[in-house]
Amino acid sequence: MRGNITDNVCSYQVYDIDSPENQILKKALCFCIKQLDIYSFSVDISCLKEKVRIVSPYFKNVSDNVSIKKIKSFKTNPIYKDYMRAVEIAKLLLKRYSYNITNIGKTEIFIPPFWIDMSKLFELYVFHHLRRVFTVKNEITYHVKAHYQELDFLLKPEIWSEPYIIDAKYKPRYKYSCGINMNDAREVCGYARLSNIYKRLGLDEETTLPIKCLIIYPDQEQEESFTFTRYKEPIFDKVAGYVRLYKCGIRLPVIR
Repeated sequence: MRGNITDNVCSYQVYDIDSPENQILKKALCFCIKQLDIYSFSVDISCLKEKVRIVSPYFKNVSDNVSIKKIKSFKTNPIYKDYMRAVEIAKLLLKRYSYNITNIGKTEIFIPPFWIDMSKLFELYVFHHLRRVFTVKNEITYHVKAHYQELDFLLKPEIWSEPYIIDAKYKPRYKYSCGINMNDAREVCGYARLSNIYKRLGLDEETTLPIKCLIIYPDQEQEESFTFTRYKEPIFDKVAGYVRLYKCGIRLPVIR
């Protein structure tokens, strides 16, 4: 019967050696032992073997039968704060081998595409090509922090007439639209209104025009490098409905 107090069961957590933290560490240790057996034919692992010999007895009464779901959703218990770094590394190691010990020793394993942070990768790709254009020191600055915020790039060109706030967005759909997402516009335009940025650029925030903003996105019909140079400011595509907000595409490399 619902609400019948005699049907309620109370239980408490037992803090013994076979804790979830130790189970994850034990599973990671098993992966390491398996991997060391493979390395033994190519490098000297005697020191690591000795460490395994010392550590293994402590996990004798710990089970390694922990589910993948439990590993992925695991959150460190505040009682075991000392475990945080060790468990974090163990989870990364298990993830590296797709939580499958049979993948140990394979030169290629299956990695889902969503493991790759494409936004970050595209940001670094854009930074690489911006550095190839703006070669003078401090012309292009990566991840400038101002007022608890962090913008992608701050361009202070020596030859162009005005600076730019640049944001890299891994959004190929911008190729087919004259506009951009409202939140992206608010983000980059917000960076261009920070007093610290005006001070960094040596601008008077009361008399200077709003800083130009540029959003760079992937466009497979463009070149793999920027076509503009540091000697002449190009005419970027203007984003409709916004003042001094522009966008520019760049082609991503493709393996054929």
